[in-house]
Amino acid sequence: MKQWIAAMALAAVAPIAVAQGSTPPPSVTANYAASPIRLDGRLEEKAWLDATPISLVTFDGKPITGGAVARVTWDKDNLYFGAEVPDERVVAGRLGHDGPLWEKDDVLELFLWPSENLPYYYQFVVNPRPTVYEAFCIAKPTHDGADLILPDWNPDVRVQGRVQPMLYRPDRIGTANPNGFWSVEMSIPISTLSSRGAAPLQAGESWRMQIVRFNRPDPAPGALDASAFSPYYEVASPFLLDHFGVLNFAGSAAVPVAPLVPGTGAPVKPAAPTVAPTPAPAPAPATAPAAPAVAPPTAPPTTPAPTPATDATPAPTPAPANPPAAPVAPAKTVTLSINAQSLKDAVGLLFQGSGLNYLVLPVVASNPVTVEIKDLSLDDALSAIVEKGDAKFHKDPATGVYVIEPKDTPTPPSTPPNG
Repeated sequence: MKQWIAAMALAAVAPIAVAQGSTPPPSVTANYAASPIRLDGRLEEKAWLDATPISLVTFDGKPITGGAVARVTWDKDNLYFGAEVPDERVVAGRLGHDGPLWEKDDVLELFLWPSENLPYYYQFVVNPRPTVYEAFCIAKPTHDGADLILPDWNPDVRVQGRVQPMLYRPDRIGTANPNGFWSVEMSIPISTLSSRGAAPLQAGESWRMQIVRFNRPDPAPGALDASAFSPYYEVASPFLLDHFGVLNFAGSAAVPVAPLVPGTGAPVKPAAPTVAPTPAPAPAPATAPAAPAVAPPTAPPTTPAPTPATDATPAPTPAPANPPAAPVAPAKTVTLSINAQSLKDAVGLLFQGSGLNYLVLPVVASNPVTVEIKDLSLDDALSAIVEKGDAKFHKDPATGVYVIEPKDTPTPPSTPPNG
């Protein structure tokens, strides 16, 4: 089900290569939103004022005067993206959700690549109405686009916007208005970005990110009015992953993020103290006598080790008052009978009650599986299931998440990257 999305950036236009040299990608810090954000298209809350403004540049790195300014912030549940876009002609068609907004409309695109050691990234497109397109993408090994794009991935994204003074349709462009603009606010649940694992987002994480604006109408046939957070140096290729900028998350120590119980999403309850409670003191007499001296407790007797001068069989040691903990049980094995179930259901059955986290990519989730498993370890059982489901798996070294993916997906390195 391969879908190529070159049309979104006028693939018919010949790429214009510009030497990038050794210039590092730009980076920006996303501050923790210490105050609530109300999605109304107005970037007026304190969290937005505290967010670092991101000025877009042309695709080949030239500054823009009076261009769009974007902001990114976050809390324990959501990533927030906002932008204010000066625009003399605000253009947006009447396309529905997941329509090809990039073809003729004014749009902002947000690309998120949470883990550089995994080939999965996410694309969000919004026009001034605001209408949204979302897609889960699997990158090519060369990082110059996607091998697979799934627009039927529909997370619980919320979006609001404002437009001044009015919208034009792509086929009815109006006169220029020097005071025209549009703005957008978007919230993306962090839990839907499942390729980064189930752990909550923490300050100190770094993702790769790209923000792109297409401004319609384009200046001339064959030209593209495009700007971006990070220059991508080819006019029709905003999805070059290695040109994405860096998004660094900064947090507030006053807002703790509780860890999660693996496989459940529930917060971990603090452990009860192990020290026995102190009994209430007895009432003291009117004239309290001096406290008697208490001898320190003596250690229980130990049985001496046998020596050549003693009998090799020592006397039996009395059983302690508290018996020792039971020995650790050997690893459990799995026995399952799976008949014509989807790969997603078969993997869910295997992991049920294990306390482990896993991710089945949508592209293989519905593959049928029929297999008999008897007395196998969990990893061996998973290998048998994914093999029958025409897939493979790897365990992400950074998060411990089992990722079930297509067989031809490049396997990430066994150790997480430094930094």
